[in-house]
This record gives sequence, structure tokens and C-alpha cells, in this order.
Amino acid sequence: MSGHPDWLPQLITYDAYNGRWDDFIEDVYQAFCDDFHNNRKPNLKYDNRKITSKRSPLVNGKPDSFWHVISGDINNGSSNGPEVPRCERIKWIRPIIENHLHEQVLIWEEPEKRGAKTRTLFWLKDHDYLVIIANRTEYSILWTAYHIEYPHKRRKLQIRHDEYHKANTASQG
Repeated sequence: MSGHPDWLPQLITYDAYNGRWDDFIEDVYQAFCDDFHNNRKPNLKYDNRKITSKRSPLVNGKPDSFWHVISGDINNGSSNGPEVPRCERIKWIRPIIENHLHEQVLIWEEPEKRGAKTRTLFWLKDHDYLVIIANRTEYSILWTAYHIEYPHKRRKLQIRHDEYHKANTASQG
């Protein structure tokens, strides 16, 4: 594993909260808001499109997009709930997108399952973290982000990345 890039913030570790789950979630939410909802930072952009997050609907007083980023698989409208590794890395999302040209960030596009829209994937491979944005004509939406736990998922991501770049290199040559 390569070193920790100097632009990558430290984790918000759950262990530091001594079991105080609600305090942990509130601090994770504040970090999310600082990066995506508060006007203290300039607009986040990629490929000349502003990246936003959905502010509604609200679930337990917080935007659904927040819960989507910190929660496990969502099937039939239900979620497995917040996952500690996803929560702990919430402050990584914005810096990974901002530093997408860094050698440790692998990036590629994939078509969405429905329609002609695309998603851009940002994989901080050596730290097993993936950020996905959904591209629209004039803006992009933070779709999800998660810690990659399993070797088979890493292999699949590597294949998808390599196939994308091979196809794009062939089409340009």
C-alpha cells in the first residue's frame, strides 16, 4: 500500500467516541455538510460541472444523500443502516474528487443502468475507497462512496477500470 497522501484527511474514528453512536453520526453529518452543503468552501467541480448532493427527501432530519453515502446496500427501499467504515471516511469524498489527477486515484466512466447518462468512478485504490458521481448535462450528483472490503470487489473494479481505458485508448488510436 502506498503512503497516505498529504491531501487525504484523517478518519473520523468511531473508537474515539467511546460508544456514543449519536455523537459520532452528528459529527459525520457535520463533516458531510461542511463539504457539500455549507458555503464555506468553493463549489466542488469535475469536468466543468458542479457536483451537488441531494438535499431532499429528509430522513430522520438529514438528507437522503447523506444516508446513502454512509449506509450499506439499499434493496427495495431499505438499507442495512450506517456502516462504520463508510462513516469514518466521510471526509475523504471531496479531497478524492479534488485530487482526481493524483497518481493514486484511478478514474473512469460507466453508463448508468438506465438511460444514456454516465457515472464517474474515483477509486483511491491503495486505500480501498470508491466515490461515484452521477453525471447530468450541466451538473453532477454525489451518488455514493464506500470502503471496499472484499478482494473480489477490488478485482472487479480493476477489470472495469482497465476495460474502460483500453477501449478509450483503442478508440483514440
